[in-house]
Amino acid sequence: MAMEVRYVGTRGRDLWRTYNYNELNILENGVLSEFLLAQQNLQTNIAAGRGANFRYAGPGTGTHPLPISLAYFSGLPASAADTAANYGSSNFASSTFLNQMAAYDSDVFAWASALDSTAGNRANALAAGLASNFLLANPNKLGGVNVTGNGNYTNYHSMQVELRRRMSSGLQFNTSYVFGRGYQSDFYSLRVPSLESLDDGGEGSVTHAIKGNWVYELPIGQGRRFASNAGPVLDRIIGGWQIAGTALLRSGAIVNFGNVRMVGFDINDLKDMYFFRKDAEGRVTMLPEDVIENSIKAFSVSASSATGYSSQGPPEGRYFAPANGPDCIETINNNYGDCGARVIEIDAPWVRNMDLSIVKLVPITGRVRAEFRIEMLNAFDVVNFNPNTGVGSTTGTGYEVTGLTGTSARIIQLVSRVSW
Repeated sequence: MAMEVRYVGTRGRDLWRTYNYNELNILENGVLSEFLLAQQNLQTNIAAGRGANFRYAGPGTGTHPLPISLAYFSGLPASAADTAANYGSSNFASSTFLNQMAAYDSDVFAWASALDSTAGNRANALAAGLASNFLLANPNKLGGVNVTGNGNYTNYHSMQVELRRRMSSGLQFNTSYVFGRGYQSDFYSLRVPSLESLDDGGEGSVTHAIKGNWVYELPIGQGRRFASNAGPVLDRIIGGWQIAGTALLRSGAIVNFGNVRMVGFDINDLKDMYFFRKDAEGRVTMLPEDVIENSIKAFSVSASSATGYSSQGPPEGRYFAPANGPDCIETINNNYGDCGARVIEIDAPWVRNMDLSIVKLVPITGRVRAEFRIEMLNAFDVVNFNPNTGVGSTTGTGYEVTGLTGTSARIIQLVSRVSW
């Protein structure tokens, strides 16, 4: 027998990454400030019975002038923004813009992108005196200005323990345990050029892994403990039996819930509640029913309702919520700012599998022998589901687990071969 303890580590440096030099700017040009005023206008106009729109309604109405929006929609300069009659454009009531202004899941980047999305709007902005690169540094490259450079990196560290035994007294086995953690960086924004997260798709995607394989020769037949004096015919019947198998027990892949908020629970609570469960109708989910129901409500938002949510009403208790809310709006492109968690990563439930074989070896003559096997793949019929977060979905089906990892059910197969 032998035992080995090893450290295995890798490092990747100066790996390729793509930078988009046409990232939307919402800070220095005042777009974010106007977006917040537009949200206030929307709620004020609804409350005053002026309909779902974010127009400026004049002095004393509780609404605010919106010079940037007016420039894109009507081609008028900032000096015209104080005149309510100039806000006749239908864009001030368009769902293209209103849908991005929901208080509990607003998206200033989508709103700003919609401002600049048509040639007519861009021509209006130029006519109103806005610079051609007011929102984008390279306005003539609307498809993106992507530059590949060396900026990413990866790290992996693991401890490996292996115990093995050569064939002795009819028993041979090899087992191992690995504890590993991998990290990778990625580019999200020029304001957040590098963000490290656990590797959820490469070599570090499994934290714990226990593996083993073994062969046991039954001590029956010529030269064995029992019936060692058996004749050639009897030995071919009772001798040459083996039991073999392989086993795998590992933690599930790393699951990233993304840039959201956890309300009513923390990361440790999430680890405890995240496991496979089946409801009365046979649907498999990973999260408690109350968390799913209230998360659906939290992501079903409305810019024009009194509550800020859909007809289902506001969430309560425990739930996931969008990163953006009335108290905070993400100011970094790709929504990796300081409102949400940026990344919420935990290990999925453990994966288990065992394959067993019953083997019969029959010597024929010389080196020629026949082999018969009964193999049971996934011998204990364990179902290993692919984990799912569902977070962000506004329907129950988005939280259902539908995929499997590895063998889906027990498989029994018969194998025979002749070797020489």
